[in-house]
Amino acid sequence: MAYICNLGHEPAPIYTKEQAGEVLRQTLGRNVFYKLNDDDTYDEIAEDLDVDISGWSWTARFADLDNDADLDIIAVSFDGPIWIYTNNTQKHRGIIFELDDHKANRAGIGSRIIIHYGDDGSSHQIREIKASDGFLSYDAPRAHFGLGEHSVVSRVEVIWSTGEKSLLTGRFRAGHRYKIERT
Repeated sequence: MAYICNLGHEPAPIYTKEQAGEVLRQTLGRNVFYKLNDDDTYDEIAEDLDVDISGWSWTARFADLDNDADLDIIAVSFDGPIWIYTNNTQKHRGIIFELDDHKANRAGIGSRIIIHYGDDGSSHQIREIKASDGFLSYDAPRAHFGLGEHSVVSRVEVIWSTGEKSLLTGRFRAGHRYKIERT
């Protein structure tokens, strides 16, 4: 099979898969990973995290592969292996919600989840359950929320794909995955 790589060449040369991979590696370099700083600048930290593989990844997705409520990374390379990076930092806290909807679509696709946390519950975040959200990728139908230094969610609102609403109150602890069922 031949691959066409148009990197500004006219006309675009035709390469074998191996040649195309080498051209992309030389042209695009390596994968990068950025960290957002408090002052809204970014630091490139791929080398610090040992994720600075050379080559080019088609896509990278975040998912909780080990069910510890933090996000791990799956990267699919152009002509190499699939890379899995497990997040074992546990520095900050996360929480995951999954929907089981018996009235509409089972996975709750299109539903929105709003969490409230903090001293008085005034901090909040919202996520929409999606089946996909990128090129060559699939998102698990779960909502992950990073809680920073907070350890408890006090209120969870679900706006189901049908428009109906559910409200749950209690102490939803960080570091866990919760399933919300509607029958």
